[in-house]
Amino acid sequence: MRLNHAPSRRLERFRFEAAATETLEQEFLLNSGKLLGAAAHLSVEDHDQIRVQLLGDEAPPSARVPQEMEGFMDWWEAGGRALPCLARASVAHIFFGSIHPFEDGNGRIGRAISELAVSRSLGQPVILSLSRVSEADRKSYYDRLAHASRSLEIGSWVEYFSTTILEAQEVSLRSVEFLVRKAHFFDRLGEHLNSRQEKALRRMFREGINGFAGGLSASDYRAITKATTATTTRDLAALVELGALRRTGERKHTRYQLDLEGC
Repeated sequence: MRLNHAPSRRLERFRFEAAATETLEQEFLLNSGKLLGAAAHLSVEDHDQIRVQLLGDEAPPSARVPQEMEGFMDWWEAGGRALPCLARASVAHIFFGSIHPFEDGNGRIGRAISELAVSRSLGQPVILSLSRVSEADRKSYYDRLAHASRSLEIGSWVEYFSTTILEAQEVSLRSVEFLVRKAHFFDRLGEHLNSRQEKALRRMFREGINGFAGGLSASDYRAITKATTATTTRDLAALVELGALRRTGERKHTRYQLDLEGC
């Protein structure tokens, strides 16, 4: 990733803080109540009154980028602080994206900046799955971003992205819960599993909170473990008996899902 200009010291410091947000994700200090409380302060009037000197549909020429980034930094350190938590995060994203200071990766950095804005507003680091939620509906995300950049009326963008932040929080909470359940799952069953069963289960867990698409079939198990048909039948039956998997369907339509109840 290259800048389209020589960065100022203020921009370098800002880039460092934005990058640090991703590092802080490892610590996961997310406060659900405080973030939801911040959302309650984002009124319709806040949406309608937010106006930022955005740059329109086209990114500025390279020669103007340092000046525009200085303007962004002035807003970030002064005017942006007066906005409610979610409004500041939403405006920061579109403001930075309109300047487009990098050749690529502006969206990812913009989302990191939004996370940094939420962290500063709450007074502690947070982890939000903004990229995951945004990428799940790419068309809507980019359409709304482009519309707000062209029209310079960003009330609807703030409302949309604030909702996205709250959705990202829910995804993060579910992801953490999933990882905790995974740890409990293997603590409970680890010594009862053979190497094939453990390999298949870990492959299923890699699919994340949405689970193994369509459920695990016997042929999937054979492909993962290289087991014979007879061994596959025994292994899967044992996993159901252990409470590791739930079985649905019959014969060719038999599928297996992780059973995390009680974990």
